Amino acid sequence: MFADPSEPKWNRGSLPLSQDGTKREHSLGYLGAEATLDRARHASSRAASSFVVKIVVVGGSASNVGKTTLAARLIRQYADHAPTVALKVSVRETPCETRVLTLRPGEEAEHRHDTGRLLDAGARCVVWVTVSRAAVRTGLALGLATARRLRPATAVIESTSAGIELRRIHDSWFVAGEGEWKPWADRHRLRADHVVRSEEIFGPTMAVA
Repeated sequence: MFADPSEPKWNRGSLPLSQDGTKREHSLGYLGAEATLDRARHASSRAASSFVVKIVVVGGSASNVGKTTLAARLIRQYADHAPTVALKVSVRETPCETRVLTLRPGEEAEHRHDTGRLLDAGARCVVWVTVSRAAVRTGLALGLATARRLRPATAVIESTSAGIELRRIHDSWFVAGEGEWKPWADRHRLRADHVVRSEEIFGPTMAVA
């Protein structure tokens, strides 16, 4: 389910962009806690079936760089053709209980601004995972298991910290902001298929096809 550090996803379609604007060489990119709980692996395995869900990942260099805006555009594109769900992973730096909520249009939840935008874009539901950094793999696996049980054609994962290390990703995007980057952000950038700048996301003409 998760890629090994020796098994990178090469940055096939990315701009050679780093935080300081210099060109970077390809390197191994990997992020995540060292261990995933067996129960999360088993949950994901039970949820898997013969149908294949396209996994699309949207990450970024920090918060508020345009990830949700881009994820909504992608959801709108995929939802025009087939059932699509969103998976939002919120990672906390302090210990917290892992929580998985499934939100549908019309349902209320605390701090649901971003999830509402994903629903408005056409997602049939949003699987919202809240998890501590130490348990990020567990939370991601549980969220994916929940999403797969809904049997969508496509699942769009939006998170600063999770998703890019998954195997068999259909497409992946990295949004580079102008401010300070998270410590792991450049490793995510190297693994992404597409790298775009925040100003492109907030502009009116960026194509996501």
